[in-house]
Amino acid sequence: MKNPPNVTVTYEKIQYYQVREIVSVDVSVDVSVDVSVDVSVDVSVDVSVDVSVDVSVDVSVDVSVDVSVDVSVDVSVDVSVDVSVDVSVDVSVDVSVDVSVDVNPSM
Repeated sequence: MKNPPNVTVTYEKIQYYQVREIVSVDVSVDVSVDVSVDVSVDVSVDVSVDVSVDVSVDVSVDVSVDVSVDVSVDVSVDVSVDVSVDVSVDVSVDVSVDVSVDVNPSM
């Protein structure tokens, strides 16, 4: 087929591109908290009371009176208190972030 004079024919090549973006984000957070509390209380009370009373009376015909009174009191109190507190806290935080971007042009 012939082209008429003064007429030009142009052809355009049209290309279409498709761009796909794939974005994946993985986030994982691990938090672990361990709390241990140990409380021990030891109370010991020792009480000892010793009481001794000695009374002696001597009477003689000469009308003499001797009275002697001996009183001894021994009190001992032993108190011992042992308190121990153990607190341990373990905190671990693991954060991992994975980001991947894939760009694929396809025709």
